[in-house]
Amino acid sequence: MGAEETKKVQDNESKADKFVRLGEYRVNKVIDAICRLENLSNRTNYEYTQEQVEAMFSIMRSEEHTSELQ
Repeated sequence: MGAEETKKVQDNESKADKFVRLGEYRVNKVIDAICRLENLSNRTNYEYTQEQVEAMFSIMRSEEHTSELQ
């Protein structure tokens, strides 16, 4: 689908359809990012402390909680 065709589809879509389309795209991006983050657990390639891991997860939980409140 070309850029012009995409614009036509977006112009005619409902707010609910737009929510679903963008939601699917963004959730997939989050899943991809989490998979890349999992790669950091390879101790052959990386060195880290438990405190560093806990800090990363704490930040992610905080952002998740903030997003849920909106």
